[in-house]
Amino acid sequence: MGQQAELKNQYLTVTVRLPEENPKTQRFDTAAVISQVVLNGRHTFCQPEQLLQHRVNTDGCGLCSEFLWNDLPKEVKAGEYFPKLGVGIFTQPEDNLRFDKWRKYEVSRFEKSWSVGKNEVLFEEIPRLCMGIAAHIFKRVSIYQNTLTVSTTIENLGSRKLELSEFQHNFVAIDDLPAGPGYCLELPFAGGLDDGTWEFHALDREGVPAEVIEPPIYIKGQNMYFHESMDQKTLHKITLNPNIRTLPEYSWRLKHEKSTASVEEIIHFLPEKFSLWSIEHVISTEVHCKISLEPGQRMNFVRTWRFEDEKTRLMEQA
Repeated sequence: MGQQAELKNQYLTVTVRLPEENPKTQRFDTAAVISQVVLNGRHTFCQPEQLLQHRVNTDGCGLCSEFLWNDLPKEVKAGEYFPKLGVGIFTQPEDNLRFDKWRKYEVSRFEKSWSVGKNEVLFEEIPRLCMGIAAHIFKRVSIYQNTLTVSTTIENLGSRKLELSEFQHNFVAIDDLPAGPGYCLELPFAGGLDDGTWEFHALDREGVPAEVIEPPIYIKGQNMYFHESMDQKTLHKITLNPNIRTLPEYSWRLKHEKSTASVEEIIHFLPEKFSLWSIEHVISTEVHCKISLEPGQRMNFVRTWRFEDEKTRLMEQA
């Protein structure tokens, strides 16, 4: 485990993982990784991507993000270079391959800097030109009362238009309760929850999806419930923008009948896509933000998580 920063107030203790020189992950941005959130000294919310060491793993943790531009590497041949924002400059191992999150690459990491304040951690990724692409990225992690906010600013300093997306891979469980009966995931903005486009599979020993199984979940209105354990199972669902319902606010909320705690993510932008993934110990809601920037342009997008229990609800009523 590398260096960490701790943000703490009356309600929250937030552990922020700081970038390492040689991190394991080649998929996720190493800036603004939240490895744990503790509410009122007793409720926890974050999980590692995998608990079993023998399983395939891209080394995600808690609240972490990825910049997706997976077709970009198809433009270069073996031995040439392509960038992955948030990570570094990669060497293409074979001609015209898409980015493969399971593959291990040669990577020259982007330089990152950070500063830690009382209630915030600021991150900066220094751009390096590759394929005409250079992006200056700033992230701010901050807490206020029972909320955690990650604000991302990206500026296109290259000669090429940026056409990609960013998503937050929330590796979440409430109080270490395994995925299964008792959980309710509220998804008010996701249309087509009952449209039959879910994928349900058993997992083999390595954690790879195998045979198709009967659904371990059911839908009621805009909520998802589990009617059986997710042990040795996985589910996956993608909702594209045409099925994103038009609402004044975009959010999801996870709760469990055995805990008074809940977590809600409020998304301060129009989602490009929503995806949902779960295995035994984790339920991951992933909301994608579209990034389309001409050279010289910049944009900012913000996500806020609200953590609640009986104490914070009393605070709101006061």
